[in-house]
Amino acid sequence: MTKPTLGRGLASLIPPRETELEKFKKTVESEKVKESVFSIEIEKIKANPQQPRSDFDGEGLAELANSIREYGILQPLVAAKIETESPIGMRVEYQLIAGERRLRAAKLASV
Repeated sequence: MTKPTLGRGLASLIPPRETELEKFKKTVESEKVKESVFSIEIEKIKANPQQPRSDFDGEGLAELANSIREYGILQPLVAAKIETESPIGMRVEYQLIAGERRLRAAKLASV
């Protein structure tokens, strides 16, 4: 004779943890309603850890940095506002969604 079991497995007792990617997607989705264009200091924009591209040509970045010095950033970067609670209140950061090369070149150009 077999022991009776619940039949739902351990997963039914322990809820799955939300991954960082899922949290980021929720943040991006919630920000879609609040889309706007404004200037942000470059230092406040953090690179996206999910960026699949890891190799950036140094010479190409230098050329883009020179172009940014001369003409500015013509195509704006896209970033999501990330708010987190800290002991001293709400902390606001921006996570890059599109424009990694432009962000790196702008930092090189010291814009």
